[in-house]
Amino acid sequence: MKRQKKQRTPIAGQRWYEKILDWLAGDACWRCVVIYHFLALAYLGIWTFFTIIFEASEDAFVFLEPLFAGYIFCLPVAVLHIVGISWGLRAERKLQKPILNCVEQYGNRTYNELVSNCMPVKIHLGIDDALEWLLRTRELVLYTNEQGENCYRLPTEEDRENWHREFLKENGETLKVEELQRILSMDSRYFGDGILIWFFLGEQDEFWMGKTEREDSDEQAIWIEANDVPYQEFMTFEELIQAKLIRGKSLCEIWDELVFLSIEGESPSSWYERICGDEGV
Repeated sequence: MKRQKKQRTPIAGQRWYEKILDWLAGDACWRCVVIYHFLALAYLGIWTFFTIIFEASEDAFVFLEPLFAGYIFCLPVAVLHIVGISWGLRAERKLQKPILNCVEQYGNRTYNELVSNCMPVKIHLGIDDALEWLLRTRELVLYTNEQGENCYRLPTEEDRENWHREFLKENGETLKVEELQRILSMDSRYFGDGILIWFFLGEQDEFWMGKTEREDSDEQAIWIEANDVPYQEFMTFEELIQAKLIRGKSLCEIWDELVFLSIEGESPSSWYERICGDEGV
């Protein structure tokens, strides 16, 4: 996702002093300051080189002295820019909740409407980064209205389902029955607290599965759990995949619908290759 501040949306109704503040807090101002400092340092180096090494007359560089005098302007601007960035980071955190409250209360809002409702001073600093964060965390959705303006709205259930579908498509993997059987046949004590597998059925049902040592004995049990499936233990892999666990069906019957996200916090394929490969366990 592109950063909002790289595609600055013009703010309607800015007063003259707001335009000045906006420029002082922007990247263009900072680039000007950096370029000026580079030129001033280059001048200082040239002046030092010729006056000290070649003992050139200082009068030869009088025409460059106004460049040095410009520090009177550039140094305060540089300090103000750094202070402004610090204020912007603080404002970004403070603006996130008012932006969400505004969209929740009034419905879909354009960029300029959010600036007017949430910013005491109409500048980009703070609100651009706040909006970027809310888009990145998917608390807001950006779209273009019929007038071609950027608008922001709260996500719908359909949005969340699409995001979840994309997440599973990008991060989910499949396992063969025999691969899972090999994983769950290992000694769970080799992994400390046991083996933990995170997977989904289709796009909505989230499950956890693993193997661990039982509290009341030295035996190791295979377990499975989900929000709507109570914690259950099995002593063998065959019992696990044949049990009617999910809406009257066994894992064997719905195997093609299972999407595995991680094993011990690692992608299933890389974990399996590392642990179960030729040099693995």
